[in-house]
Amino acid sequence: MWVSEGGKGYGTQLINKWIEDAKKLSKKGVVVVTNAKTSWAPSQDFFLTNQFEVVDTAPYGFELLAYKFTNETLNPYFPNDWDDRVKKFHNLTILRSFQCPYVAIATENLVAAADKVNLQSMGVFFISH
Repeated sequence: MWVSEGGKGYGTQLINKWIEDAKKLSKKGVVVVTNAKTSWAPSQDFFLTNQFEVVDTAPYGFELLAYKFTNETLNPYFPNDWDDRVKKFHNLTILRSFQCPYVAIATENLVAAADKVNLQSMGVFFISH
């Protein structure tokens, strides 16, 4: 979600559309990852105002917020085995998906920066969803 002009209700309209679409698709709710410490991820305030709730947190300030359609729906969660997941990677390894158009530029910048400091890169791996 990207809204360049705040305070006009566009973000709330987008959230309402997500909720409507999720219900039409028989989903259990809507989930968003937030992080107030980054410039590229939203902070939780906007979502809390729109009835989302914090259901989990992860290292480096990441938060998982959910808008569940029923109280019986189980909370989504982040994995909790971060150290084990990292052990299989010995060099710079970038895992990314096609969800955000800005990720391609960020990936290119990371690879270029790694080259400048002679950090060996294992490459970029794409995750399908």
